Amino acid sequence: MKSHVLEFVRKSYKSAKKKESWQKPQNNENMEKNLGGILMLLSRFIKNVLVLTGQVFLSFIIIMLISASPTLFNGMKINLIEYVTYFSVLLDKVLHFNNGTFWEKGPLFPLVLEKAWDTYYLLFLSFISAMIAAVIITYIGILLMKKKLYYIERVLHYVEALPDILIISGLQFCILYFYKKTDILVAKVVTVGESKSILLPVICLGIPASIYFIKIFLRVIEKEWSKTYTVLGRSIGATPFHILTFHISRNVFHEVFISTRTLVWSMLTTLVIIEYLFNYQGLLWFLITFRDPEVFFVSSVIMFIPFLVIYKSYHFFVPDIIKGEKSS
Repeated sequence: MKSHVLEFVRKSYKSAKKKESWQKPQNNENMEKNLGGILMLLSRFIKNVLVLTGQVFLSFIIIMLISASPTLFNGMKINLIEYVTYFSVLLDKVLHFNNGTFWEKGPLFPLVLEKAWDTYYLLFLSFISAMIAAVIITYIGILLMKKKLYYIERVLHYVEALPDILIISGLQFCILYFYKKTDILVAKVVTVGESKSILLPVICLGIPASIYFIKIFLRVIEKEWSKTYTVLGRSIGATPFHILTFHISRNVFHEVFISTRTLVWSMLTTLVIIEYLFNYQGLLWFLITFRDPEVFFVSSVIMFIPFLVIYKSYHFFVPDIIKGEKSS
């Protein structure tokens, strides 16, 4: 009996050793694969950081070249020597920045940052308001008026065709007319001193943005509505509201986010007109009031570089599966 027990223990020990010797190379192989994956991700991250840094640096140079461009033309002639000379002067000012001497009219900071804050505040408020309005209208259209979406799109098409200046002037006229008839001022039509006009500029900037969002939402949702997962959801009894809120909405984020690049630049273009007509003294108003190359350079950097970093960072660092580049 004792010999049988010893034999069983010996066989069990050999079996355990054999299993251990088989698992060890496999574990080492898995560790090497994991380490290789980590190194690959780290290498890709460093590469993307370097590319992004290079693009930001190149953007600085391009903005500086454009800032010096007024000296390139002397009447109908091209004065290349003066352009190069002024570019070198501007480059020296940037590299050896002195707030007291950079701009001949006085210290540029913190004045330009205060103007930038006012512009970004108006832009962000209009952007969020437009998105909320677009989501509400899209939900109403998809859930309650699905058979009449064609008419909604036609109305949006006609409203979108209206010039921004016409929308702004029309709203200002309506506010003044209502005030004349009722002696009630619904919104300030112009900024006077410290009393800023906010509501009307937000509406004027938000109307074109909300139309753009609605068109994007409708196009993307209609495309998603015919996919397998939505058909499956409807077949098991899920409500359209549930499918739209918990499934489609998270799948359309990438396309909507990428589409906002065009929207942001369009809003900035409209914002130039709005700041001028409403006397809203933001960064763009500051830029068209003081047309010095130094002001143009600093203002362009403040307005352009943050959006470049945001969209390029999304492109470089957000996983592909979140961006919808891999099917789930």
